[in-house]
Amino acid sequence: MVEHDDAPTAAEAYAYLREVEIEKLKEGVEMKSDEEICLDEILAIKVELSDKAGRSKLTVGGCLELWYGEASGVATYQSQRDDYPGISQVGIRRELEQIGLRPVYEKGENLLYVATAHPALQKLLRETGWASSYSSLLARLEGYQGTRGPTSFAGIKKRFLEIKIDDSNVPF
Repeated sequence: MVEHDDAPTAAEAYAYLREVEIEKLKEGVEMKSDEEICLDEILAIKVELSDKAGRSKLTVGGCLELWYGEASGVATYQSQRDDYPGISQVGIRRELEQIGLRPVYEKGENLLYVATAHPALQKLLRETGWASSYSSLLARLEGYQGTRGPTSFAGIKKRFLEIKIDDSNVPF
């Protein structure tokens, strides 16, 4: 019905889908597991960070990239000060903790603490269908190190998942 007024027959629909190479369009989505897609959703959440120019909107993934790069000394964002003039490690961590996430750099490893059943993270994920199950999904990730805690996430005490973040599960 994309190209005609009448509904296609099954054979016509199949021919159309082959013509637009539907298999190539589906490849990227079908190759990811639910836990990887859930992590992608979390990394795509937008947060606002205070800086000298006001507020900057970055994704969680972008914040983590800046935070880990600075913490490890591998990719400091000093060269990006024009883009992020007032953003600091403390500011990034504070904003992420408000939604139940805490970046940690320990013994040469990038770790992400994800609060279990955190109300802000559940609210941000409510339209994905993973609001109540994100903890069990993320516990299936390759970098999952265990459930720990409790600890405070911007004043809310929660147990948390400890996830090792590296190129195998998040390509920074």
